[in-house]
Amino acid sequence: VTILSDGSATVPANAPPAVAAAIAGANRIHTLPYVYGAGHGPSLDTVQSAYDCSSAVSFVLHAGKLLGSSAEASGGLESYGQPGVGKWITIYANAGHAWMVVAGRAFDTVWNFAGVPAIPQIPSSGPRWSGGDPLSHIGDTPGQAFTVRHPPGL
Repeated sequence: VTILSDGSATVPANAPPAVAAAIAGANRIHTLPYVYGAGHGPSLDTVQSAYDCSSAVSFVLHAGKLLGSSAEASGGLESYGQPGVGKWITIYANAGHAWMVVAGRAFDTVWNFAGVPAIPQIPSSGPRWSGGDPLSHIGDTPGQAFTVRHPPGL
C-alpha cells in the first residue's frame, strides 16, 4: 500500500477483493474527525460525520464484507475473527482502543501520543493511514497489551 498525498491509500494489485473493498472503505472515512462513541448507532452502510477507533475499524471491516452492519466496541473486537496476525488484515484491540493493519499499513484514529493509546490530539485525530512501521506506535507500556485478531482467510 502506498499512502498518497491526500492521505488515501492505494490498493495492491494482488489484493483479494475483500482487502480492496476494505481499503476503499478506509479511504471513504480517512479525513473524518474523531469523536468518542461516534459511528456506533447507525448502520455501517452509511458514512457518518465522525468515528471513534472501534467504529472506524468496524466500518473498514464492513466495507470488505467482513463484518455485519453494526459497529463493534473495542472490547468486542478482541474476539473478532481468528487469533493472531493475518496475511492481509490484522486487528489490534483491547478494552479501550482498537486499530488495524491492512496490507502492511496502519489505519488508526490516534497518532499524537507517547506510545500509549490515549485521547487523540488535533490535527491528527480521526481515522488515518500511517506510513512507516505499522507497529511503531504500539509502545510497550504495561497494561496496554492488545489482542491480535484477523478475518478468517485474510
